[in-house]
Amino acid sequence: MYKHYDKDGAAISLHDSSAEKEDIMRIDRDKLQKLLAMSDEELDAVVEEISVYARVSPENKVQIVKAFKANGNICAMTGDGVNDAPSLKRADIGIAMGIAGAELSKETADTILLDDSFSTIITAIKFGRNVYLNLQRFILFQLSVNFSALLFIVSSMLFGLDAPFNTLQLLWINVIMDGPPALTLGLEPPVLSVMDSKPVKRSESIVKKATFLRIAFSGLFISAVTLLEYHFNFLMVERGEVLSATFTLFILFQMFNAFNARKLNAESIFKDFTKNKVMLITFALTFLLHFLIVTFFHTLFGISPLSVKSWFKVVLTALSIVLVSEVAKWIYRKTKKRKLIINKKGV
Repeated sequence: MYKHYDKDGAAISLHDSSAEKEDIMRIDRDKLQKLLAMSDEELDAVVEEISVYARVSPENKVQIVKAFKANGNICAMTGDGVNDAPSLKRADIGIAMGIAGAELSKETADTILLDDSFSTIITAIKFGRNVYLNLQRFILFQLSVNFSALLFIVSSMLFGLDAPFNTLQLLWINVIMDGPPALTLGLEPPVLSVMDSKPVKRSESIVKKATFLRIAFSGLFISAVTLLEYHFNFLMVERGEVLSATFTLFILFQMFNAFNARKLNAESIFKDFTKNKVMLITFALTFLLHFLIVTFFHTLFGISPLSVKSWFKVVLTALSIVLVSEVAKWIYRKTKKRKLIINKKGV
């Protein structure tokens, strides 16, 4: 649905695309003033139903900003005149025009638009949304690593086993968790669909319910499979390679799971897979470094080198975190698509 005023600021058009019909409601200026003369509670209830306001007074602009903020929205306000200063001050983000704007509006605003182009605002919103998503990716990865490590170590102790990792191994795991592989998630470039989602509400948590479910699933899966190798040696590597296989399996699980963290929704990780080239290069270098540790510096880490066959088994097992995640997302996409088809047929 969209609404707009005509060039005289006296009409509002409503278009219901779902019903494929257009309904025009004309409001004269007296009725427009009555709309803006509503109480705060009344205006709060209808403010989001109108897309464009025209010919409003400075006081009305402040009213509209307050109403949007009262509904939990992050509100931005643009202005170029002296009379825009109060609403620019009231908004979460006041944006003044750098070329045509008055000095008072520039001093009051939080941001100055140097080229006076609204397309620049869209670009800034796109960048801001991507920063927010990258924070969510980083948090998802961090909590997944911490949760899986906690579950695995505690479970090992409950089964009466020795501590699976020594101090140096834990430090290397910490490098994976906080170092370059994790930081490259913050360099994920924006995708075209980033502007399709609704704005984030002020009260909305950065860690959503779906994120907690993914953290729980990843943690349980990684810790369970790693524990099976540590306790039962289900990969059937050489007896002297069990500690090394367990350590490498846990490391590779985290590295492959970082690719899962790139997609916060049900999209496949293979979509735009090569877009974040820094992450791909970092993954390759980290994998190479871990290979060197296991092969040449294994004594320092208290492990033994792995045979080619054991490397093959460990890498394929670690890839299962990607496979399981992709299957789960594929099932979700198919189920959602099926529900949409059923709902359309029902309508």
